[in-house]
Amino acid sequence: MAGNGTLIEVVDVFSCCILNWEAFTVVLPAFIMAGAIAVFVPPPLLLRYFGATARKPVAYAVAAVSGCVLAVCSCNIVPLFVSIYRRGAGLGPAITFLYCGPAVNLVSLVFVYQVIGWRLGLWRMLAVPVIGVVAGLLLTLLFRREEAKRQEEVAAAAALTVQAHSGRHVAGLLGMLFLLMVIGSMKQQEVSILTWPVKIAVMLGLAAITGLLCWRWFDREALKDWGIETWKLVRMVVPILLVSVLVIGYLAVHVKLTALQSLGLTSQGGDRWQSAFLASAFGSIMYFPMLSEIAFVKAFLKLNDMPAHLGLIVLLTGPGLSLPGMILLGRAVGTRKTLVYVVMITVLAAVIGQVFRVYIGQYVCPCTTGRPDPFPLWEILGRLLH
Repeated sequence: MAGNGTLIEVVDVFSCCILNWEAFTVVLPAFIMAGAIAVFVPPPLLLRYFGATARKPVAYAVAAVSGCVLAVCSCNIVPLFVSIYRRGAGLGPAITFLYCGPAVNLVSLVFVYQVIGWRLGLWRMLAVPVIGVVAGLLLTLLFRREEAKRQEEVAAAAALTVQAHSGRHVAGLLGMLFLLMVIGSMKQQEVSILTWPVKIAVMLGLAAITGLLCWRWFDREALKDWGIETWKLVRMVVPILLVSVLVIGYLAVHVKLTALQSLGLTSQGGDRWQSAFLASAFGSIMYFPMLSEIAFVKAFLKLNDMPAHLGLIVLLTGPGLSLPGMILLGRAVGTRKTLVYVVMITVLAAVIGQVFRVYIGQYVCPCTTGRPDPFPLWEILGRLLH
């Protein structure tokens, strides 16, 4: 595999994304929740926490960590991004949420620690919010005139908005949908009792309770609008997602691993800036289903002699960016903003990877040696105390 295999042997996007019913349990709740946000969350509420007049430290902090319990990929996060962006969220916090959401969930962070090692896991945990916030702030600065005009239009529309639904009811609905998303994204490897039949039974039970609450809390017109908004998002995302994944899957079947080795993504020449940007570009374009970027990086660290800092770069770009995600984002915010966003994330990830290389030195990932690399808790505590 290390010499003559293809990408599909490392990450099978077909079985992970298309030929897999478990993907359905994540995608459907994400679309339903995005439609609910578009209909039931009043613009003044989003403006208060994510708009132009919101306190920036609070807005960006919430956006950076709000994906902690979500297990979504770079495409499933787009419907949620579109919903909050169109309802009045500022460009900066919305972009921060878009990038950080797929990469900061707790399952992902624990998985990196268990599968690869604590150093890469810790650097990813700290770097993702930094990259997301910096990208959001820079995009807001570069497009400040367009954003100011959009915020004025949103604020004017929000002033005419009448709160049609009880805040308690809306919060309860979003809470139930959020719970459905979390359970739908869980796997038996993470929760042993959550076998496929148990998972489906729990989700059907929660869906039945949610349906009953909706019947009691909301009128028929509101539910109809909810369905229309959800269908709009499905129609926008799914065709592009399917075609893009099929294209990437086809390339993965035919691209040899030796082709990536020839780009300098091994120990031979891996310390060059060129290799860092190539690794970042590869992670940005490739579509990694949830958590699969971790398995991919481990395979390349172990089988193809990829330097650890290049593995970190792929871990930083793989979850938050992808070719289908870029296309979907372009339809939502425009080509210019999308290109700037992708370039920013790619450059920032490459820079952080090089900083890791300089700071850590010639680090050998424990996943390649089989020797444990225990977390130096007492050493860190001792330094803090002295």
